[in-house]
Amino acid sequence: MPTNYFISILLFIGLFATGFTSNAQKYPVYIVQAGWHTGIVLETADIPYHIFKEAQPYTRHKYLDVSWGEEKYYQIPEPGIFVSASTILWPTQAVVSMTPYSREIKRYYRQPNIIEISMTRDTYFALCKFLSNAFQKNEAGNVIPSTFFRDSSGFFLAKRKYSMFRTCNTWVALALKESGLDISPFLLVTSKQLFRRLKKLEQSSIVL
Repeated sequence: MPTNYFISILLFIGLFATGFTSNAQKYPVYIVQAGWHTGIVLETADIPYHIFKEAQPYTRHKYLDVSWGEEKYYQIPEPGIFVSASTILWPTQAVVSMTPYSREIKRYYRQPNIIEISMTRDTYFALCKFLSNAFQKNEAGNVIPSTFFRDSSGFFLAKRKYSMFRTCNTWVALALKESGLDISPFLLVTSKQLFRRLKKLEQSSIVL
């Protein structure tokens, strides 16, 4: 047989093997709830920065916590009754928070509940696209920092509004649903509701 025929076969086998390896690779994603906080934690080494470019400044850290919440309530250490009521009575401005760190996940948070989800390349990349699209952006395509405090470091304006029926737990479920996982954010408000649904996912496991 011609040499070119064998070369074609070898190239096909190589491309097939590469594609199989890419599809078989699993990407860990951690859903972390600690106190009032529920967020999505990614390993920065896995993040496709051409899709989720907003994560680029945090590459020197091992993990990146991406969370969503009400702008005022999220940033005030001890929010008063007025702030708490305003987040319930009508839709308010939400922010996306990006918090990088390198400590072990279980030790970084105080008494966390953690579920690890093993994602395929397609679902993981879809999740990163959802996270990138969660931000409000200016005409140049850059994220817009929150100005609730003079220096709201790590907090950026989000597209969606916060309300009593759209919490950080709702947002996490929506992110996973938009990634292609079998979970519904419908009537999901609390972390208990979220974790009950997460435990039903075949690709999830509890981190002790």
